[in-house]
Amino acid sequence: MSTRVWPFAADWGREVRISYEFSTEVITSENGKEQRIANRTAPRMKVEFESLVPEFEFQVAAAKLHGQQNQEMLLPDWTRHVYLKEEAAVGSQALPVTRYAGWMREGMVVAVVWQGELGAQAIEVVVDAYDAILGLQLLAPITVDLPRDAFVCRTWPGRLDMKIAGRMHNDRVMTVSTRFDVEPTMENFPAAPAAPITYSGRELFLIEPDWSSDLRLDFETVMNVLDYGKGRVHRTTPVPFNTRMLQATYFLPSRTEITAMRDFFRRLRGQQGEFFMPTFTEDMRLRVDADIEASNIRLVGTHAHGMFNASAVLKNIAIVYADGEIDCYGISNAVQLDDATGKDSRFTLDRPLDRAATRKDVAMICWLPLWRMLSDELVEVWTSDEVATVGLSMKTLETLPAEVL
Repeated sequence: MSTRVWPFAADWGREVRISYEFSTEVITSENGKEQRIANRTAPRMKVEFESLVPEFEFQVAAAKLHGQQNQEMLLPDWTRHVYLKEEAAVGSQALPVTRYAGWMREGMVVAVVWQGELGAQAIEVVVDAYDAILGLQLLAPITVDLPRDAFVCRTWPGRLDMKIAGRMHNDRVMTVSTRFDVEPTMENFPAAPAAPITYSGRELFLIEPDWSSDLRLDFETVMNVLDYGKGRVHRTTPVPFNTRMLQATYFLPSRTEITAMRDFFRRLRGQQGEFFMPTFTEDMRLRVDADIEASNIRLVGTHAHGMFNASAVLKNIAIVYADGEIDCYGISNAVQLDDATGKDSRFTLDRPLDRAATRKDVAMICWLPLWRMLSDELVEVWTSDEVATVGLSMKTLETLPAEVL
C-alpha cells in the first residue's frame, strides 16, 4: 500500500481554500498608462483545509508528519470524487466507478480513499483508460480489497507546508490544519477555453457580485504636490482620469460556475489581462422609451453627459433588462438637453439598439468600464464539494483600443 497519499479528508464543517497565483510585473508611466508583463503562463496552486483525525487516525497522522513532511506527497482533490458502485478485490485491474469524470485520463495518478479498521486509508493508482462497462481501467492491479464506500479522487503532487499546526481536543483527537503547495508544472491544468463572449476586443465579464455582503468601492486620483512648507502649494495632475477600485464577493453555487470563474482568471493571467464589466449599479435612468434600431437614448439629468465628457474611462454603457439580458454599446457623442421635458443627457450610440429600451423593461443602465485585476491570486473558498465563493479586487483603466498580442 502506498504511503505517499495524504488520506485525511477535509472537514466540510470548515472552509477548503484553493488558490491560484500568477506573477505580473506592472510598470506604470507618469500619465497612468501601464505595461503589464506576465511572468507565469500557468498559476501556482495552494490548498488549505482542516481535517479531524480521531483515534487511530491521530497516530497515522502523527507518523506521516514525523516521517514524510519533508517529502513529496499526493493530495487528493477533496472537491472532486467518484464512488465505487461495488467492491473491488485484490488483483482487479478495473475500478467499478459510478460515473465518468473529466480527470479520468490516461496517465493520471488518482487516489482511492476509504475508511478501514485503522481509520482513513488510501492507495494511489495510475489510470489506463475509462470503459463504460468495466469502469476505470488501471495500469497495474490493486493490491488490497476495496469496499463499496471507497471513492476515487484526482491527486496533486506537492509538499506539505514546512510548519503544520494542530489543535488537540483530547488525548486522541486532533484537528490538523493542512497547507499544501502543489508542485509547479504538475497541476495538470486543462487548456482554458476561449472567452464565451467578448466586447470591443476584450472579454466581457457579466457575473453579478453577491449583494448579500457589502462591496467596497474606492475612488482614486493621482496628484503631484510641490510644497516648500510656506506660501502656496503647487499641484499638478499627471494622470488625466480618475480610477475606481472595486472589491466584491461572488457566490458560485455550482461546479460549472466555479470552473467558469477559474477559467476567466486563467485567461487574464491575473493582473495582466483586461476585461469589460458593467458596474451593476443604476448609473443612469431613461427619461423616455427608445424604439428598436434607435441610435439615441435620453437619460434623466445632465450628470451622465458630464461624466462622459470628463472621463477617459466611461466611454461605454450596458443596458440591463429585467429579464436578465445585457446589451453593450459604445457612446459616440453626448449632448445636454434643456427643454419642456427636463434638463437631461442624450447619448448617441455606436450602433442602433438591438432591442427596444423602455422604462418598463429596462432594469438599469450602467457604465461599462474597462478593468483589470488588482491581485494575481484567485482564492476559491469551498463550503461544500459543489459550492464556493470567490473575492475579486479590480480597478478601472483608461478606455483604449485593444492591443494585438
